[in-house]
Amino acid sequence: ERTSAEDFESLALHCERSGQRERASQYLQQTAKKAAAALAFEHAATLYRQALQLDPGSALATLYAELGDVLSASGHGRAAAEAYLAAAQRSSPETAAALQSRAGGQFMRSGYLDDGMAVLTEILGKLGIRLFSDSRISAVLGMARRRYVELRGLHSQLRKENECAPAELRLLDSLLPVTQAYALADVARAADVESRLMLAALKIGEPHRLAQALCLDAAFWSTLGARYHERNQRYIKKAREIAAPLGSAKLEALL
Repeated sequence: ERTSAEDFESLALHCERSGQRERASQYLQQTAKKAAAALAFEHAATLYRQALQLDPGSALATLYAELGDVLSASGHGRAAAEAYLAAAQRSSPETAAALQSRAGGQFMRSGYLDDGMAVLTEILGKLGIRLFSDSRISAVLGMARRRYVELRGLHSQLRKENECAPAELRLLDSLLPVTQAYALADVARAADVESRLMLAALKIGEPHRLAQALCLDAAFWSTLGARYHERNQRYIKKAREIAAPLGSAKLEALL
């Protein structure tokens, strides 16, 4: 074993054939992590699934969450969402809520809007956010909050992620995918949810999520006509100022 320590996959096969299923699973997990680090996400997902089959009693919450990560990275949104939900079922309440937010986002981004809304609406409800079924109410409230944002300005006291309360991050992580989905399908409700996101992001001050919220806001309002061009440029400029020191490839792509 010592002479072939790098070949974890071969070791896993050897252990499985000799009846050492738990050990085989551990080797597969190590191989999966290496595959993910090398951006071989499809192979990593296969290895995680094999590890789960070999040792169903291992750290299931962690394994399902890591499986969700590689499935998300490889573009399998629904499968990623299901993996995150499986991880949530085996996690503490606080961790489960964060995993459910990620699951809802994956459902929404991969086009399963009903599934995504079912997950995210439940989370938002627990956080005190009610989404209105009447689009007229949504539109009026959205415009009122938008006016308030314009009056208060875009100043925010930035805080690192670990300085924010978990509930604050869950709120933003739930509002972001809902905003993205509604922006494509329902302008009135998008105005409502987007304005809630903008106010929450400014108040909480987590820079990655605030920059995303600013970009989403500018993208949404740019669809409503050239009269919002100057305003949208201010939002994009602010997002760039926030994103500049972060070195985030995701934010650079958005901007």
